[in-house]
Amino acid sequence: MRSSNSLRSNRDSLILKLIKIVTLIGGEDGEDMKLIVGLGNVGKDYKDTRHNVGFDVVNKMAILLCDNEFSEKNKFNCLTCDLTKNSEKVKLVKPAQYMNLSGLSVKKLADYYDIDSKDILVIHDDLDLTVGEMRFKQAGGTGGHHGLQSIHENLGTDEYDRCRIGIGKQGKTVMSADEGAKYVLGRFNQTEADLINEVIDKSVKGVKCWLEEGIEICMNKYN
Repeated sequence: MRSSNSLRSNRDSLILKLIKIVTLIGGEDGEDMKLIVGLGNVGKDYKDTRHNVGFDVVNKMAILLCDNEFSEKNKFNCLTCDLTKNSEKVKLVKPAQYMNLSGLSVKKLADYYDIDSKDILVIHDDLDLTVGEMRFKQAGGTGGHHGLQSIHENLGTDEYDRCRIGIGKQGKTVMSADEGAKYVLGRFNQTEADLINEVIDKSVKGVKCWLEEGIEICMNKYN
């Protein structure tokens, strides 16, 4: 009969082998990685809505910078597109769940690839900026944005960077919760759409600056 010490040794050896396999598959090879997360709602019913401008920015980045298109990652509940910038691995991410569950995907990715929250940039719509405005932000509150709230709750911190894309409030100073929910799921008129297309291009340049020079220089250049 085999001793308990022998069984324990075999068990520990197996655990180490499994960890090595997971590390190799997951790409956790000691290299730094950054996440760029575009927020939006999945499904054709939400395409081109105000709430999906985060998706629009990472889609544009994928066209310009990625060798491949977004692919579905079921274990993370998201779509990702991989690129390398200055020898650093970068994942463009679109959570494949509804906005208020976005943080689940971000948390899974951050844990799996051992990504620090300060190496995460979240791109999202912002009611408090006029249509076509863009601002970078280092940490801070959620402003009532459900996607950011989900990320806060799941990461357990607000220490991640943001790229805020203005969608305005149709000239209103204050919107009720019901008004806001209806508004963000609506679509831009042609004048607004032209401004949004311009700010998407500007945002892509800003995100590239974030990758190359960091959030503080990025804020100085683009805010």
